[in-house]
Order: sequence, then structure tokens, then C-alpha cells
Amino acid sequence: MPYMKNVVMGTLLLALAGCNFIDPDKGPLAFSSGKTIINPIKTDTDKPETEVEKDLVYLDIKKNLFDMSCTRCHNPENAVKKGRLDLTKKELILENYDDIIYRMTDAFDLGIDYMPPRGNRVSPEVIKQLKAWKADQAYLNIQKTVFEASCTKCHNPNNKRRMDLTSKEVIVENYDKILYRMTDAFEEMNRPMPPIGKGERVSAKLVEELKAWKASL
Repeated sequence: MPYMKNVVMGTLLLALAGCNFIDPDKGPLAFSSGKTIINPIKTDTDKPETEVEKDLVYLDIKKNLFDMSCTRCHNPENAVKKGRLDLTKKELILENYDDIIYRMTDAFDLGIDYMPPRGNRVSPEVIKQLKAWKADQAYLNIQKTVFEASCTKCHNPNNKRRMDLTSKEVIVENYDKILYRMTDAFEEMNRPMPPIGKGERVSAKLVEELKAWKASL
């Protein structure tokens, strides 16, 4: 039996001798075939970016406005304990944008319920950046819920005979015509968009959102 153990150990040592455990070209834990013994460990840099992480303008506003002037009081803990709006969350900022912008601007002039209640007033430059960011977010939503849902199957860069409604610039330039096609053109039966029988009419709610976005520019 001792003899058999020696034979087995010898065979294992010979097999391991053919493995490149530290190959400078393949890295550690790699066989000569190039296959790894274990799956590579994923680091934080391997994680896909979230939508918030992709929104660099928001991250800048979060750092220079909300983190600096708001979230000491308006955070998840105080949202539960004191019923305050949680301004650490992007979706809540967008949902309550009109009230937030009012508290940071007109409320100061009136001297009532302004924000922040202590410290310096938010600068005009930061307010301007916040408004521009909100307009961009509104456009992204409009592009998805209106144009991608009802228009861009035909109105895209590949169809040179039709208006490219994937382009913000084209939409702004032709806004009045687009709005007419989505509204009055249906009543007048004058080339409505989307064409009758080729998709649902854009809802009144989405039309109002489109108007609000255009008015914010």
C-alpha cells in the first residue's frame, strides 16, 4: 500500500508540473490551455453603470446643490421620522421639481417657506443648471413615451424621406407642425400622426407633457 501511495503522488506531481499556475502572459491560476481554474473576481469597475451614474449633470447638481444645501435635513431618515421630502432620490426631485424650484426662488422673494431656511441662497448659476437638467430629463421622457412609442419606427435617420424624430433639434425646429399632426389634424383628417390605423393617437396627457417641455426651453 505505501508503494501504491507513492505511485499516485508521483503521478499527481507530474500532472501538476505541466500547469502554468503563474504564467506572466496568462496571469495566475491559468492552465497552459488558457482556461482559468476559477472565474475572475468582479470588481466595482465591472458593474454596469446605473442610470443615475450615467447622468453626470445630475451628479454635479447633487454634489453642489442638494448634498450641500438640502440633504442634511431632507434625507431618508427624516422622510420617515418627520415627513420631509427625501432629496437624495433623483425620482423624487423630478416628481417635486416645481415645488423645489419655487422654494429656491420665488419663496425667497416672498420670505415664506424658502429653501434652504439657513445658509446662503442657491446661486442663479446653479438654478439655471437645475432648470436645464430638468428640461433634458423631460425631453428624454418625451422621446421615450411619445416619439419612440408612436413615431420613430418610420421617422428615423435611416428613412431620408421623412422627418427624423430621433433628433431633439429637428423636433424643436418643427414643433408646431408636429403638435398639429398629433392634435388638430385628427379632427380635420389632415395627415394625422401617427396615421389612422397605424397606432394609437398620442394621449392628451402626453401632449400636455410635450407642450410643457417645449415651454421650458
